Amino acid sequence: MPLVQRAPLDGGFGGARNAEPGMLADRVGASFGRFWNEAAGHCFDVLDGPDGHEAALRPNQILAVSLPASPLPSAQQRKVVRPAPGTS
Repeated sequence: MPLVQRAPLDGGFGGARNAEPGMLADRVGASFGRFWNEAAGHCFDVLDGPDGHEAALRPNQILAVSLPASPLPSAQQRKVVRPAPGTS
């Protein structure tokens, strides 16, 4: 079951008490889209940090790919799990 269907609709998601799960899914997807770093081909690790966006590649990104309802489109998922240059 996707996260937005399990999440309590008690206003904890920016006043989403009466929101439809599909609307929440759209909001989550749009918000998560900010994390994609096209130049690097993977997600930013931190957004809006004290020094700006942090582009470090860390293994926690594999979680976003492994979710049954991943917030990343399939093309981006493939980029996250591609072999490192020179290792294939």
